Amino acid sequence: MLNHDCLPNACRFEYLDKPGASNTDIYIRLLHDVPQGSEICVSYFPVNWNYKERRERLVEDYGFECNCERCRVEQTWSDGDGEGDEEEAMEHDQTDGDGVDEEEEMDKDGDGDFPHAMFFVKYLCPEESCGGTMAPLPGNANLMECNVCGRLRSEQEFIDDLEQHGTARHSD
Repeated sequence: MLNHDCLPNACRFEYLDKPGASNTDIYIRLLHDVPQGSEICVSYFPVNWNYKERRERLVEDYGFECNCERCRVEQTWSDGDGEGDEEEAMEHDQTDGDGVDEEEEMDKDGDGDFPHAMFFVKYLCPEESCGGTMAPLPGNANLMECNVCGRLRSEQEFIDDLEQHGTARHSD
């Protein structure tokens, strides 16, 4: 059984356009090493959705309110009515498709107002407007694949991009 988390440790891949009989298969891939005994969780929707969208979908479609660590952090961004800074939250989730601005916030303030920023830098697909989740290819932990658009990114490309943006930000 898989449960939901807004910062999942696994994601779903399906290759419906793939020729052959296996095009109905669904694969669950871990995003990173998970300690033995830990729950395997996927997000029931794209990870770049903001708090309000996630909350509404979970209540309406799944009948529960999420109280994960990410929701507890993002809930404080609102002004109490659940509407507050949702646009700001969405900007946090989608900035440039690679989460770089979230990391910048962390750099300025120590832990920043969004402590999960590195998740988005590493696991949110860098393709603009994709919103997919990057997970390692089976048997190749150095190559990540997006579960939506299929983009591949090597660990070295991720590191190079991180260093490039880090250098540019710190020089300002």
